[in-house]
Amino acid sequence: MTNRSTCITAFAALLLVVLGCGAIKEGKPAAESAVVEFHSRLNEEKYKEIYETSHQQLKDVSSEEDMTKRLSAVRTKLGQVVESKTQTWNVGNFNLTTTVRMIQNTQFEHGKADETFIFVIEESKAVLQTYNINSMDLITK
Repeated sequence: MTNRSTCITAFAALLLVVLGCGAIKEGKPAAESAVVEFHSRLNEEKYKEIYETSHQQLKDVSSEEDMTKRLSAVRTKLGQVVESKTQTWNVGNFNLTTTVRMIQNTQFEHGKADETFIFVIEESKAVLQTYNINSMDLITK
């Protein structure tokens, strides 16, 4: 390898690190905002908006009808979101794709749940890729 190609390779690697770090830095605040927006839409029963603004990977595994049924059941059984606190979070970058995983302890009107959100960061915006909810109150009510 020549010095020129070594320099180009090193510069390209550095550029990828810098670009990746920017997305990682923006990831958590973007995901926090997206969780607030998700809960607002859930409270307002705007399931179609949640689905339409979700990542294609979510749409590939869940139809709008199925997602609406799940979210409607959450809203019907647990009521509106009252408060949500971040339990854990992590940001990762693989193949130039930044993802943020947020686990929320959420208090609803009629129960509580642990919610797991996975977002893909696209142009500084968190796009919902995965949503899971774990709640005994959802099962028993």
